[in-house]
Amino acid sequence: MSSSALPSREQAKTIRDLRESLELIVSGTGLVHTEYGGFMIEVIDFARFPYGDVITTLIKHGFEIWITLRDDRPQIIACVKGD
Repeated sequence: MSSSALPSREQAKTIRDLRESLELIVSGTGLVHTEYGGFMIEVIDFARFPYGDVITTLIKHGFEIWITLRDDRPQIIACVKGD
């Protein structure tokens, strides 16, 4: 992996802070995982999960979002938008 593929110190701090924010937003209704500079959020409680808040937060921070099912559970995958 080249050094240009690694996040800068500032980007790493933003990702860490954003992860903490997402964990507070989902608060027990989902699991937040950091993957390749983005996030994979597994929905656990379908009825109470704050879909709108999570999606809005990710979009405001410049992420592209995909929603898929894995093992009958929704997953939100967020990656930094490409130029």
